[in-house]
Amino acid sequence: MDPSSSFSSSARHVPLVQDLLDWLASTISAEKEYYSSVGILIAVWNESERALYKVNGDGVITKNDVLATGSGSYVSFFVKQKHRFIESGMSIPDAANLAKMAISIAAYRVPHYGDVVSVWHLGSEGFQMLHKEDMEEFHSRLPCTARTQVIGEGW
Repeated sequence: MDPSSSFSSSARHVPLVQDLLDWLASTISAEKEYYSSVGILIAVWNESERALYKVNGDGVITKNDVLATGSGSYVSFFVKQKHRFIESGMSIPDAANLAKMAISIAAYRVPHYGDVVSVWHLGSEGFQMLHKEDMEEFHSRLPCTARTQVIGEGW
C-alpha cells in the first residue's frame, strides 16, 4: 500500500493525522480478509502532538494503548532503551534508522512478517519514503557482532 498514491499533498494541503488514521482504518476494515493479520503502528512527533497510534486488522484505532507480546516484545524493549534519545529530540534520519532497526528486528525474529522494510515520513510536503530495502539483504549486511548486539544471541 503506497500512502502517497491516495494522499496527494501540496504546500497548501497536508493531511491531518486523524484523516490519515481514518483512511487507513477504513481501507483495512473494507478488506478485512486481506488485512486480517495486519497491525500498523504510527508514531506522531510534531509541534502539536507526540503520540503512538495502532490500527489493527479490523480497522480499530487505539491511541497510546499498545501492548506488545511475542515477537513485538523485543522491539518494545529496544525502543524503550532508546527512549532517552527520542525524548531529547531526534532528527528525521535518526528516527528513520530507529524505525528501520525495530522493524528489522521483528522481521528477523518472525520471518513471515514480510520481506521488505519501508519507512515513510509524513511532513509539511506530504509523504516521503525514507527507506525501502529487502529484509534479507539488510540482515546479510550486518556484521555478525552487530547482529548479535542488535538482534540477540541464538537467533
